[in-house]
Formats: sequence, C-alpha cells, structure tokens
Amino acid sequence: MSAYPAYANVFLGRLLTVDSRFFLSMTYPLAVLLVFGLSFGLKTRWSRLGLDNPGVRLFVGVAALVALLGLVGPGGLVPVGLLSLAVGAAVLLIRDLVTVRPRRRLMVAYLAHLGFVLVLAGAAGSALGEDFTGALAPGDQIEVGGHTLRLEEVITGETERFLFVRSTFTVDGEDTMAPEIRAYERQPLPISEPALRSSLAGDLIVATSRLNEDGVTVNISVFSRPLVWLVWLGAVLITLAGMLALVARTGGAAERRRQATAGLQSAGTTSGSSAR
Repeated sequence: MSAYPAYANVFLGRLLTVDSRFFLSMTYPLAVLLVFGLSFGLKTRWSRLGLDNPGVRLFVGVAALVALLGLVGPGGLVPVGLLSLAVGAAVLLIRDLVTVRPRRRLMVAYLAHLGFVLVLAGAAGSALGEDFTGALAPGDQIEVGGHTLRLEEVITGETERFLFVRSTFTVDGEDTMAPEIRAYERQPLPISEPALRSSLAGDLIVATSRLNEDGVTVNISVFSRPLVWLVWLGAVLITLAGMLALVARTGGAAERRRQATAGLQSAGTTSGSSAR
C-alpha cells in the first residue's frame, strides 16, 4: 500500500503523496476482519460455526456496522470502532481460556490470538492520541491528551561531545521532562533527543526541533499515545506462545522417538522369544 505513490510515479508519471487517511481506509476493513477471525477462529471449524449462534450474529452485525461507520464517518470513529472490537475479542478469548481450559497446544493458539488482539487494541488506542506542534517560551503552558505541560526554562550548554539546548517541562505539576537538541562536531545537522514518559495510561513524548533566533522560544512537538503499552504486552504474549509451541513440538518429537524405540525393543524381544 505504501508503495502506491512510487508505482504511480513510475507507470503513470504522477507525483502523489498520501497521509494517514489513505492508510486508515486501506487497512481498517482488513483489521476488522482480522479481529473477527481472531475472536472466533478457535471456536470451532468454520463449516460448523453457523450464524444461528446469537453471539456470532451479534458480533458480525456490530463488526459490519463499525466498519461502515469507520469508512464513511468521522476519522475518530475508526480507532474507536477498532478498539471496541478488539476489546470484545479479548473478552471472548479470555472467557474461553477460563471456562474451556483448553489443552496445551490449543492454549498456545489462544495466547497467540490474544496477543494479536492486544496489538490491534494498542494500535487503535494510540490512534486516539493528540498532537501539538508550535513555539513556546518559558512560562507558556499547553494541554495535550489530558496532560498539562509548562515550559519552565530553556538553557544552552556544552559537553565534551556535543552542544545542547535543553528545554525543561513540568508535566501535570509533578513530573519533569527535558528534551534536548544536540549538535555533534562531526554531524552537519543537529539531532533532537526527545523525552518519554510512560505509564499504564499511555506514552507522552516531547521533542524540541529548533531554538529560534530570539534565543528564548523553541519549536516543540508533543505526542500523546494512549494504551500503547498494549502493543508491547501483545508482542510478549505472541513471543511466549511461539516459545511454548517450540517446546511442545520438541517434547512431542521426543515422546514419539521414545515410543518408537520402545516399540522396536518390544518387537525384538518378541522375535527372540519366538525363535527359542
């Protein structure tokens, strides 16, 4: 999908640029189908799933409605709808884990599916975040994603390796974040060193890009990304499922070898007894 502008330039001679709306419109229907598959893929075979199950019919209807609203409605409905479906899928998977108590191999599949659902939930949640870009002077205050940031001071300095411009922010009157702009001797352009604040509510990223000519104001960018930690939790579950699958496969192969060896030994003993 991201290669479409390159194809258009080569084959059609047109210069195109795409923004987030292009990726949302292309990936959102696929994400809805993926969440549906992750929810019910382990329930039973598709040939026996059927739409006579009220829960399945309700989920299908909600998924179709959310997909339609996400495509034709405001952009904010897209992450909200996907997050809602992902939460519903996670609830179904966790319910089955508790009530059905599947065998080890099926447990691995449940963990992998739940991990993918959490990744989708984290991606949808982070899309609900807010951004801010602008110039601030010491004493200025902004609100982004439910957080209040106040620029306390802007200082310049030098170390043995680089020159820096450090901007100190107070977040919600408690925490402190201090992003920097660094200029190294052997690099032609300065480098932005953002500050990150992580919590269960999400990530807050503050970056400075330029100290203006007045020597007081700085250009900053602030990004609020809720629930992004779900992406990491989902990745951990997927990795754990993969490791358990490898262990189960190795253990199964070893067990089959032991059974085959025992069978050969038993056959050899029987043949020896018959010969005598």
